[in-house]
Amino acid sequence: MFFVALAIAILVLSTSANRMGSLFAAFIIGGLGIDELVSLRLQRRSLLSRIGPLP
Repeated sequence: MFFVALAIAILVLSTSANRMGSLFAAFIIGGLGIDELVSLRLQRRSLLSRIGPLP
């Protein structure tokens, strides 16, 4: 749920000058958050867990 909340915060705090970049970032981060929630519900590995440990 953190990634979904982060995507919403990005959309709320974006300005009109950087709207396209904010929409793209919110789409990617929100998609990862939704994938995490769906993976938890279906009891499978999420996309983030498949790409390995992040630095």
